[in-house]
Amino acid sequence: MNGVRTNWAAILVAAVVYFLMGAVWYDTHVFGTAWMRGIGKTLEQLHAENANSPLPYILALVSNLVLAYALSWLILRLGALSAARGAWTGAMLWVGFVATSTLTQYAFEMRPRSLFLINTGYALAGMLVMGAILGAWVKRAPGGR
Repeated sequence: MNGVRTNWAAILVAAVVYFLMGAVWYDTHVFGTAWMRGIGKTLEQLHAENANSPLPYILALVSNLVLAYALSWLILRLGALSAARGAWTGAMLWVGFVATSTLTQYAFEMRPRSLFLINTGYALAGMLVMGAILGAWVKRAPGGR
């Protein structure tokens, strides 16, 4: 791995940034209203169904941590040690795994195209930002260059 090692602080920051991006992305002033229309629910229905449970937020944060770790692991092994190369790695993973698998689901579920664009757009933006953070914030091993 060329004298670099896992940067746990970068993983945590990348996951939290992605999580906070979701709060903005799905806000009613950005894509939240269109997203709710796409899933066929109102804000009141979502609040009633969730009963203000923290579980969706906890699951989202844990998922973001797993994603950030996996992306970090791959970035280190590929030597994508810059913001641009890290973002490129995130983009390629999005194309190869996220967009394709989500598109397949949405095609069979007959979900609206707008919902696909909102949800996968968030994933793309998040993976670009996480990749940039993880690629740029390199932790050198002791004695590494």
